Amino acid sequence: MIQPFRKDNELIDDIENANGDTRCFHAWWLGQSGFLIKWGKWKLLFDPYLSDSLTRKYAQSDKPHVRMTELVVDPGRLTGLEVITSSHNHTDHLDK
Repeated sequence: MIQPFRKDNELIDDIENANGDTRCFHAWWLGQSGFLIKWGKWKLLFDPYLSDSLTRKYAQSDKPHVRMTELVVDPGRLTGLEVITSSHNHTDHLDK
């Protein structure tokens, strides 16, 4: 399992303290296919799979789902998001 470089409080602090300059943007990988982009004061969340819902759903099946990365943050801690979107309609790219 891939270990995140930053997670939990350290990740949130890094996001909140990132420079708000609009001449560049900041990006954080949130595991699986998820990214948070910060440009100026705007935050955009792409392909967030921030739970273990599929691991639980398929645990007793013949095709168990195994996350490729550790969970990086409780999704409730990601605040001030302007846009949340997914590249396609699969639950490992946008879950509840």
